[in-house]
Amino acid sequence: MSDAIDAIDELSRAWKRNPDPQATVALCDAVRGPTYATLIQQVGEFAKEKHAGSVPVLVAVSRMYMSAHRLSDAQSLLVSAGKLAPRDALVYRILGEVLLRRGDADRAEKVLERAMQFGAGDPETRLWLDRAKVFKPMQAKAGSRAVASEVARTAPADVPAVRAPLESFSDSTTLVKNVPEGIRGVPTTHRPPPVAGSTTEDSVTAMRPIAGPATGENFGAVGFPPVTTPSKFLKDDDTASLARPAPPTYAPHEDSVTFDLEEPAGVASGDSSPLVRRPPVSVPRTMNGAAPTATIAHPRDILDALTLAGVFEPPGASGSTVFKWDKPVEKISRRGSAFLAFLTVAFALGSFALFYKIREKRMEQHVVAEGILKTIEVDLHAGKASSLPEIEKNFNRVFELDSRSPRAAIDWVRERALVGILKGGADVAFEDGTTRAREVGLREDNLAFAQVASFLFNGDTVGAAALLARFDGPAAKDPWYQLLAGATLERAGDGRAIERYAAATRLDPDLVVAHSALVRSMAIDGDPQSAAELAKQFRVKYPDRAEGVALVALAWARDPSRTDQAPPEANDVMTRAAELPLSLAVVPYAIGAVRALDKRSLEQAKSDVRKGLLVADGPGVAAWLGSIAIQAEDEQLARKAALIAVSFSAVYPPARMLAARVALLGDRLDEAIKATEELDPSSTDVAIVRAAASYERADADGLGRALDAVGDAARKQPALAPLSLSQEVLAGKARIATGKLSALAEDDAPWADLIAMDYALDTGDLDGANKIASTWKAVEKKPLPALRLSRLARYEKRLDDAEAFSASAITGGSATFRTVTERVYVLVARGKAGEVGPLLAKYSALLGPMVTWLSAYANASNGKAGEALGKTASIDPPPVTAPLPQRMLAASALGAMRDRRRGYEAVKALIDQGMANPDLAAAGVPYGLVPVARRR
Repeated sequence: MSDAIDAIDELSRAWKRNPDPQATVALCDAVRGPTYATLIQQVGEFAKEKHAGSVPVLVAVSRMYMSAHRLSDAQSLLVSAGKLAPRDALVYRILGEVLLRRGDADRAEKVLERAMQFGAGDPETRLWLDRAKVFKPMQAKAGSRAVASEVARTAPADVPAVRAPLESFSDSTTLVKNVPEGIRGVPTTHRPPPVAGSTTEDSVTAMRPIAGPATGENFGAVGFPPVTTPSKFLKDDDTASLARPAPPTYAPHEDSVTFDLEEPAGVASGDSSPLVRRPPVSVPRTMNGAAPTATIAHPRDILDALTLAGVFEPPGASGSTVFKWDKPVEKISRRGSAFLAFLTVAFALGSFALFYKIREKRMEQHVVAEGILKTIEVDLHAGKASSLPEIEKNFNRVFELDSRSPRAAIDWVRERALVGILKGGADVAFEDGTTRAREVGLREDNLAFAQVASFLFNGDTVGAAALLARFDGPAAKDPWYQLLAGATLERAGDGRAIERYAAATRLDPDLVVAHSALVRSMAIDGDPQSAAELAKQFRVKYPDRAEGVALVALAWARDPSRTDQAPPEANDVMTRAAELPLSLAVVPYAIGAVRALDKRSLEQAKSDVRKGLLVADGPGVAAWLGSIAIQAEDEQLARKAALIAVSFSAVYPPARMLAARVALLGDRLDEAIKATEELDPSSTDVAIVRAAASYERADADGLGRALDAVGDAARKQPALAPLSLSQEVLAGKARIATGKLSALAEDDAPWADLIAMDYALDTGDLDGANKIASTWKAVEKKPLPALRLSRLARYEKRLDDAEAFSASAITGGSATFRTVTERVYVLVARGKAGEVGPLLAKYSALLGPMVTWLSAYANASNGKAGEALGKTASIDPPPVTAPLPQRMLAASALGAMRDRRRGYEAVKALIDQGMANPDLAAAGVPYGLVPVARRR
């Protein structure tokens, strides 16, 4: 023991000199038990602070904590290790043991099963898993405290692991010689001599530790006295004695398991000297490769116990009487022989009859079981949630009749997968089903779908997707595998899910859930018109199914070119919502939100979106609901939907697109453009974001590129029509009748109301602008509406309101040419031209060449017309092809400088295009040009 203490001291000193991860792990592995409480505290605190990112260190410290009964600290470290390495089987194995030692057998079982799923198939993991299953009933009846006490008694964690070299032992004779008489718990006068041949190496290999104290109670599995330690391993005058053995330590060797045997000195003599150790002993594994779990006594001790019981008499024992069997007297009885022969024949005939009867009975049961399985398979293909309870009952009957049926085993696993698809798989366990299937001889490729489903339904989409590369070849012909592969890809936001669902329908045309999944995926991530055709076919083939009603309504709602006339299924789906499976549970809420938008009932639409998000089971439906929330003008609800969509798949393009739309709704133009990078520019949503951002920046080229990417047909869609019109508004070429302007302002399409407001302000239609503003509610703090309200207030000489609105516009969102220009107009109108210089210096990179015209306008309006003329003399005003806001600014600056040649041409060109607002009227005064404002 002193050698062990010296070794720990040496490890401690080495660790203090260089506390790197290797030294920390080595010290943690050596230190065990409450004896080293101070050192354990010091090492543990240091490791948690300095090596918090090292999984091996965290696992080693948790083992050390566990040996010192600091189970809570051990569990905390293992949870941290699990976050660093979520698929490390060893972390789950140790965490399962800690949970069981704390008395939580239920959670320990789940964690240990997860460890086995991640590859921990070693005997020790199976041993702890079996213990967890055994102690679950005790936890339910007596509580966690009883479980913890029993685990601590049967598998103590505080036994140190000091070892002596195996080469110290030559044979079993060495183990018992030179031991003081009476120490072994057997009277000296009855001690038998060594058994011949017991000194072979096999006897050493057969040694096992024996659980139980030296007092004689609980002497292990067979109840024999414990073994002893040879005196040649005792230091000085220590006397060998007995102690509880250490728990087994599994050596990393394929054919043996290593055990540590310990005995404290001084039990028999009353000495209190420290513990001494037996060397580790290699024990052969069982035939199936697992390490033996039962404790077996040393052969010498077994023979001693048998001698005491009078069962065994060693050869050559002094004072013993040798017993021999008497030779039987031969006596032949013909009558007895005939009777014996008759009994033998009768027994053989009876056995044959019994065997035939049992075989016949089993055949009858097999036929009945096969009939029930046929019914089960029909129900599985139908895929109705209402039939699941009856399927469960039928399986119970089948397993009673034919428990070894491979057909029943595979059908049971399929039923588990169907439950997860129809009702959600958070509580669906596949371990029992796959274990039964393997026991009856099913191959791994037959169970590939179950492994994928297990990961998928536990929320590990990445783990499920990783299995596809492994099983795509061997399981490609299994429709259930293709179905679960499609569900995995759909959850990950991968459009190839449609191909997997289509493959499942081809392999098994009667698998209804595959057909339903194909139409749903096609409507969400594919071509809605193709989805509509498939939905109609499904509706005709299964007219009584609620899924058909939901699929037709879904395809209609997802079609961007749909008519206002909803199909009858859009009404029917609301009344049959309770019959729908989980994958279609969101459809009634989405349909309700879409129809509420059509009726301009925004609050009802928002309510339906909130309810739909509660049952959203993938990124596709979450992103769709988020787009509906954007149309309902609820930024926070749209942001929530975006977060849900991204939580399913961060790389799902519609989820990223939704995030861009949310940023655009919050007037964060730079963030919106950033989110659309690497997305398909021909997408309608991408075009909306890029076109709207370009319009706000007065970037005519960017606006044209965004709209050209989608093509002429897409530009006529309701969602893009207002932004298509914005090109003409930005160029000053638009001609919008009064009635059409009101309709544009009331349109739900993105930017429709803002474009209508800009046109009304550009043309001087202040009555129309006020009417549009009256429909805006609680938008004063939103930058883009505030920009327009500032301009309207300035035109109406409400300068206090204009200053508040312009400040909100320039600070609340992304600064643009429009917001900076409006702020300069307001400052000049308020007599604060001196504040223009610092403002322009802050945004000079954003404004580019237009910063000169803004500075000239401020100086000329402040009585410095000559200085302004000098700055602009060498530059030309923006041409007639430039965006209207830039031309309006240059005209205002030239009018304030009274530049007759350039100013007259600039103002007249704008008036000829129909522009007539107070800014243009002020610029035309020096030239006698009076624009005529539009009247409603």
